[in-house]
Amino acid sequence: MRYLILGTVLAALGTAPAAAETFKLGDLGPVSSRGACMATAQKVLDAYLDEFGGHSTAGDPADPAAWQYSAWDLRPGDSDVVISCPVVAGQVNAFFAIHSSGPADAADAEEVAGRLRVLWERFY
Repeated sequence: MRYLILGTVLAALGTAPAAAETFKLGDLGPVSSRGACMATAQKVLDAYLDEFGGHSTAGDPADPAAWQYSAWDLRPGDSDVVISCPVVAGQVNAFFAIHSSGPADAADAEEVAGRLRVLWERFY
């Protein structure tokens, strides 16, 4: 399922019109458990909306099969974010993916990434 979602996102990015867009990935590091990762992802993205603005978040940290938490239209600009919690070589690790569009897409994605890292350190 996760590969289908990622493939769909990447396919859509490849066929998008020639608007300014940036796709940024980052590693937030190892986490003690998937539950801790998901709970932290929820705290981080909900706090982001409260502090900096955005549209909404989605995910279910209480679902043992869940592995991602998402947010849409984060400011600055228009950035969508997914924090994922896959198991890599037997260890849960947190990653983020940002898709930013608009006239300052690359700068917006960098700003969002920096804010995510600060919030992650605050809550984990």
